[in-house]
Amino acid sequence: SRAANGVILITTKGGKYTKQDAKVSINARGGFSNAAVDLYKYVGASDYMKYSWEAIRNSKIAEGLGETEASKYASENLISTVNYNPFNKANPIGTDGNVISGAELLWDTDWYNALSNNDAFYNEYNMSINGSSDNVVYFINGNYLKQEGAILESEFERYSGRVNLKSKLKDWLEVGTNNSFSKSIQNYPLQSGSNYASIMQWSNTIANIYPIYQRDGEGKFKYDNDGNKIYDYGNISALTQPVNGLRPLLGGENAVSSTLLNDIINTRINFFTSTFAKIQFYKDLSFRTNFGYEMYIDDSNEYGHYKYGSASSVGGRVKQKRTIIETLTLTNSLNYKKDFGSHGLSVDLISEFYDYKYNYLRAQGTGFLPDIKVLSGSTNPESVSGYLNQEKLVSYMGRVDYNYMRKYFVDFSIRTDGSTRFSKNNRWGTFYSLGANWILSDENFMKGASDVIDLLKIRTSYGELGNNRGIGYFPYFAAYSTGYNNGDNTGVLKKGIVDSEIKWEKTALFNIALDYGFLNNRITGSIEYYDKKSVDLLFDLPLAVSTGNRVLKTNIGEVRNYGFEFIVNTVNIHTDDIYWTFTFNIAKNINELTKLPEEEIVNGSKKMMVGKSVYDFFIEEYAGVDPQTGDALWYKDVTSKDGKVTKETTKTYSEATRYYQGSSLPDFTGGFGTYFKYKQFDLNAQFNFSVGGKLYDYSYAGLMSSLKSPGQQLHIDIERRWQTPGQETDVPKLLSSNNDYNSRSTRFLFNNDYLRLKALTIGYNVPETLLNRCKISKCRLYFQADNLFTWATLKGIDPEQNLAGTTNSRSNMMKSISFGVNVEF
Repeated sequence: SRAANGVILITTKGGKYTKQDAKVSINARGGFSNAAVDLYKYVGASDYMKYSWEAIRNSKIAEGLGETEASKYASENLISTVNYNPFNKANPIGTDGNVISGAELLWDTDWYNALSNNDAFYNEYNMSINGSSDNVVYFINGNYLKQEGAILESEFERYSGRVNLKSKLKDWLEVGTNNSFSKSIQNYPLQSGSNYASIMQWSNTIANIYPIYQRDGEGKFKYDNDGNKIYDYGNISALTQPVNGLRPLLGGENAVSSTLLNDIINTRINFFTSTFAKIQFYKDLSFRTNFGYEMYIDDSNEYGHYKYGSASSVGGRVKQKRTIIETLTLTNSLNYKKDFGSHGLSVDLISEFYDYKYNYLRAQGTGFLPDIKVLSGSTNPESVSGYLNQEKLVSYMGRVDYNYMRKYFVDFSIRTDGSTRFSKNNRWGTFYSLGANWILSDENFMKGASDVIDLLKIRTSYGELGNNRGIGYFPYFAAYSTGYNNGDNTGVLKKGIVDSEIKWEKTALFNIALDYGFLNNRITGSIEYYDKKSVDLLFDLPLAVSTGNRVLKTNIGEVRNYGFEFIVNTVNIHTDDIYWTFTFNIAKNINELTKLPEEEIVNGSKKMMVGKSVYDFFIEEYAGVDPQTGDALWYKDVTSKDGKVTKETTKTYSEATRYYQGSSLPDFTGGFGTYFKYKQFDLNAQFNFSVGGKLYDYSYAGLMSSLKSPGQQLHIDIERRWQTPGQETDVPKLLSSNNDYNSRSTRFLFNNDYLRLKALTIGYNVPETLLNRCKISKCRLYFQADNLFTWATLKGIDPEQNLAGTTNSRSNMMKSISFGVNVEF
């Protein structure tokens, strides 16, 4: 029940009890990383000022002012609207909308370039030792990784180690232990979300006309007492400095300054140990007990500078959050395995106990001296909070595998799980699975084709699986929360309405597949169809706000996912000097809601209805721009007296009708790759692709806001805006007054097809004749690249976004190029 797509039994890879001298392997790799795709293209400061002038002029014309008067008004009020002047002239934009003669730019801030880290360095070192004797097998590994991020000041450093050991103490007794430890330190400036401190959100919000460093009324740099440039926070009083002081957006902050002066340090420590003992009662019957313990500590420290930025008003702020997660797992299994002539039988009986504890502590304070970044330095402790969550799960499972002549296979399993996430009445869930395989190619009637067909196997299965995730720890219990105090009086708040009968979500999965191999297995692969149905779906049921609760976590609805997967692998050339293979896979998934408690459930840009998909967009449809007025248009349904519905355009966004507009779920996903080896050289390339999915780009929508908010960053596509009557375009006119032009609609819904070279490796293996002289068994030099090439229909954003098909101003994936060496001796 803790596996997303089925029950998985895992046996870690280990060596055999044969005498083998210690083998040492060292791998070192270093390289550089950049953003895998180019960011949006923003307008420059000069164009931004001209567009702002045009927006003011258009708004005044819409208010009834003549064109001449509106143009004059725009020229005279441009600077007071945006509050900054990046030119050396007082009114840099003339009444014709162009930069006046003699006006020169004093700055043109490329915020993203100032906040990004080009050619971020990456290096990793790994060393392992493994060997064995007649009754001991060991493996020791150590790893060090240091990687700079794509964003200024972002960095990740990790130390890790692993020791695996197993020993055969008696003919009937084997024991072993696997242990690992890792510690990572990460400086992580915000790189996603709508928070103003987010690097990407800042770049998509603040226009190039606003400087990094403070300027006086004439545009000259301002310096502190030490002769350093002062960062511009956009919060100087207009009375003190009417121009170049008060930013209309995000005043009191500067993303470059906050990234350099503030800290967001995450320290994570992970320790895992697993110890087992295996008793072989006799040849066919064994018992294994395994105890596993894991501790994960996440310590987050955030520091806001005492003198600059949003925390300067309180003398600096320190926040510390510490999470300690402990898991304990005890697994016992009894296995019987025996062959009876043509019959083979395997029986497993398994029990498991799982205990999970989540311990959270948070505190923050303000008022700090310079360079003091710990809570004890606070003069004003602001808040402290903490809580403990715990869950337990008990599982029992039985599994039987049977085969006849290694040609016909049947397996059956049944499991029952008891979870503390459900009340006693619904705590236990029972799930089963049944599977079968038939190797047709071993049948006598296939012998005539044995020179062509190496494998034809039909396999099918049906199974059920329980899910209890994403519902909280006690969703059935209307508990109380403390901390809602009134002065010195302790206060508690009762949890909202709950469903006391909430129960396990059940997923039923059926699949049938054909595995094949032809021409001495030069062509292999599989064709598979699957049908996965989730019933008693755990979901938030929307409630009337008047009830005091917005949602109720309960079992509602059913959803079905079905489709196919196709895989083919080929060996094109196989000689002593040349080996060349190719692989290709493609998959299609169809998502369908089959049952809901209501006729429809609207959630953001989606509407759920029976027969539709969870991923279907349900939004307003953009109808383009009115050629005569430049106003944005949307479609609405109009019902005539005889009941006939027609589609008409409207300039009023609130009148627009929402329609189903495609799905974020791709029509097809897949990948392909090739491996080529010539003597000592080899090449491996892997691609992945997606076709048919839709993406709603909220970030791009914000960049096409038509300047209703002064100072809002603009995309260069704004150059297509409407300017004169009769003009055909898809971008409305610019308006500095309130408008709905960039509201949610199909204007910002795009096809999201892409092809990405996910991984490329080119290597050279030094000949053994040269290595033997140095007592080295292997030496490999290689070049490795990740996300080296990306082709996408949508520019300016990484195509691999969330499955819901929406954006969140997150930084793009990294393109990495590195060189490495692997040595064994």
